[in-house]
Amino acid sequence: MSGEATADQSAVPAGSQLAGKKSWNPLLLALIAAGVIAVVALVAVVTLSVTRVNETTELREALESEQDRAESLSGQLETYKDRELDLIEREGAVDTREAELDRRETEISTTEERVAATTLKDGYVYTVGSTMEAGTYQADATGSSCYWVVTVSGTNYSDIVENDYGTMGSITVTVAAGQDFRSSDCGDWTKVG
Repeated sequence: MSGEATADQSAVPAGSQLAGKKSWNPLLLALIAAGVIAVVALVAVVTLSVTRVNETTELREALESEQDRAESLSGQLETYKDRELDLIEREGAVDTREAELDRRETEISTTEERVAATTLKDGYVYTVGSTMEAGTYQADATGSSCYWVVTVSGTNYSDIVENDYGTMGSITVTVAAGQDFRSSDCGDWTKVG
């Protein structure tokens, strides 16, 4: 072996700088460079892959979160739709009740107008067919000085058909055509028939 080393050394000129040093084969250098590049590329690919995995994981989590939120909003939307339908039903019921109340109010107003038109005020003289309707009237006398009288019309109130003084509580009087009516301290008279 020492002969080989000597032979190798003899191939290198004596004044050369490479004398005593090993020379690297260019193919070996290319192979080492390719290996280093491959390792760097592999590290880059692994790093990129890890980054992509992390991004994918984050995107999946964000997607799941948004899907959960969408499901929640969908549930809320259904709730709001149900409430809207309920409100529409209630609104219909309110409209029906309002129409019924309007009808009843009209009836009551008509009745009140009729009562007002046929109520006889205490202390006035009324003539059946002119200032009052024929029929039965009722008053609630609260004192003992209530006086009422039904007379034949045109007799200057002297032809008494019926009268009463001092009756307390509910008093009922019936008058017909051709009669006059007046009262004192009896209260208002309401037509009841």
